[in-house]
Amino acid sequence: MSRIDPAGSRKIPLGTDVLTAARQRVADTFDQFERLCLSFSGGKDSTVMLDLVAEEVRKRQRKFSILFIDWEVQYNATLTHVAAMRERYSGCTGQFYRNYMVRLKRQREEWGLI
Repeated sequence: MSRIDPAGSRKIPLGTDVLTAARQRVADTFDQFERLCLSFSGGKDSTVMLDLVAEEVRKRQRKFSILFIDWEVQYNATLTHVAAMRERYSGCTGQFYRNYMVRLKRQREEWGLI
């Protein structure tokens, strides 16, 4: 892993790889906060993040929550994947928050915001 020097002319090696740096950042986050909630889209990046967080949670014997926002336009394959990940990581997660946009729209209408 590297970073660009302030002048922007070259990369400066940091002496670690991206995976190790990501794991360290997750560990640092758990050191700083008692409760964590991961925003999970069901895409490849958030799936990797979910796996990294779950790995750290198991080491620490803790739990974390997940927030999935259902925009009601996802592919069925994405929703199937989200359900599979929810099941796969159920042993190390606390709450699984699923937000439905239609429910939010209804609430905004009731509150006179639309």
